[in-house]
Amino acid sequence: MIRLESGIYLSEVAGNKVKVIYCGKNACELYINNEFKGRAPFDYVRERLMIWENKKDLPTAYIIPYPFKQLVPLIDFYV
Repeated sequence: MIRLESGIYLSEVAGNKVKVIYCGKNACELYINNEFKGRAPFDYVRERLMIWENKKDLPTAYIIPYPFKQLVPLIDFYV
């Protein structure tokens, strides 16, 4: 997300150009591809855009290391 002067924020998400205009008191106007979509809470819109841009670390699951087994040739099984 790029911040311009006078409270205008620009972003590109999934091939769409998103423009957010901060109106004050945690309110903003949302434009997608230069089409007005509505008003929304600014902090929620900012958080969602950051997640969609993959700029914020998303929670990850606990990963257990895989116990590797020794490779056995197929010839040993058929002899």
